[in-house]
Amino acid sequence: GLRFHGAPLQVSSDGTGPVILDDCTFDGPADTLVVAHGGGDQDQLVFENCRFTDALNGIVCSGVVYFGSCVVQDIAGIAIWSENNSPGCIGSGPGRTALDVSSSRFERCGSAIRWLVCPATVAPALELHADTVLASTGDAITASLGSPTYPSGSGHYTLTDLLVDGGQGHGIVLHFGDQLSHLRLAHSRVAHVAGDGFHFLADTSLSGTPWTSRIWDCQSDHNGGAGFRLDAEGISTVGNVAWANGGDGIVLEPGPYSRSQLPDSVVANTSVLNGGDGVRVLGESSPGGIEQTVQRNLAVLNAGHGIQLPSELTGSFAYNDAWGNYQAPYAGAWASADSNLTVDPWFCDLGAGDLGLQQGSPCGASGPDGLIGARPESCPRVTAVAPTAGPGIAFSVRPSIARGSVEFVPPATGAEGRLELFDLSGRIVWHSPLGPRTGVVRWRGQGEWGRVLPGFYW
Repeated sequence: GLRFHGAPLQVSSDGTGPVILDDCTFDGPADTLVVAHGGGDQDQLVFENCRFTDALNGIVCSGVVYFGSCVVQDIAGIAIWSENNSPGCIGSGPGRTALDVSSSRFERCGSAIRWLVCPATVAPALELHADTVLASTGDAITASLGSPTYPSGSGHYTLTDLLVDGGQGHGIVLHFGDQLSHLRLAHSRVAHVAGDGFHFLADTSLSGTPWTSRIWDCQSDHNGGAGFRLDAEGISTVGNVAWANGGDGIVLEPGPYSRSQLPDSVVANTSVLNGGDGVRVLGESSPGGIEQTVQRNLAVLNAGHGIQLPSELTGSFAYNDAWGNYQAPYAGAWASADSNLTVDPWFCDLGAGDLGLQQGSPCGASGPDGLIGARPESCPRVTAVAPTAGPGIAFSVRPSIARGSVEFVPPATGAEGRLELFDLSGRIVWHSPLGPRTGVVRWRGQGEWGRVLPGFYW
């Protein structure tokens, strides 16, 4: 129940054994609330059930530090800033470096977590589990490790069950500059951020040994940029959902420094109603390049291509379904391969965001190619019944590019009615009375929940 107000608390557990702060409150106004250094695994610094609020930065820390069930609110800059990147650690290494944050909540912060680690002689670790980040003004979570000049060796990186909702930057940004042994990103969702949902950049140009990254069972929806932007190689992207993002659903491209020829795989993902391609895979333009596996992906009602591939592909491309996309269902290598479908997958309720499949779907487990996409059959087959037509109101439409709006002009006489605007999933995004009494109605791109994403509406 201790409260620390104003001036920053400086605390260290280096050589003292574990130091645990439980049920404490740290509040400002202050430039920084806590400056902390945790020693090794036996001297870690622990914050449990603590609250941090009203400061430029929350906690600046290094070494081995753990946060559990904490709440951080109204931090203008960075809530948890773990940096071990001083010039003195190059070559010799700073010792054990680890940050573990679990079951914690961040609200109205510039960034929730920023983790910057220099080359270390001891394997670093980042673990985030069951954390919630709301309404960030910058990138919600960023992690950057090492450099190709001073490789840090193998490390352990696990991010699971995270929720990022709302923000003016990207959602989760991971930038790794050298060889890794393991990266796991799973069961997490990013929604309603202005940039990319997930942005991953890896430089494996000088890696002496292969490393693996796996991203699975994550969802990226209603973001302004791409759902998943993966500028790297050696990535396994399996069972993810990209839905209603402003850019591509999933875009995979070997990074600018990637030359280690590690294989990529994009398998069993669902990409729907995005403003660009459903799935876009880039890579070497000649045979013998990076091996890429693109299988069992479902790309539906995207504003670009369903699935776009390099002009030539080394690997496999089969058992996908692309349906109702504005441009071609498939583009690039093997675009006409007959092992890929172009059929309605029969979603359970696309308008409500239920991307499970109806029983008997051609993309279900009992379909000709087995299960396609990230979601199984989860609802009974629905047979549509045409609604009874009611009396209509004739009106004219006048789009104005200069004003960035659309005018709906009703007839001078007749009954009053209601104008409804739908997105491609059939969801009403905007409505207004329309008739002789209302006169001209102007739509400026606003929806029921704010400005709508670029796309097609009727």
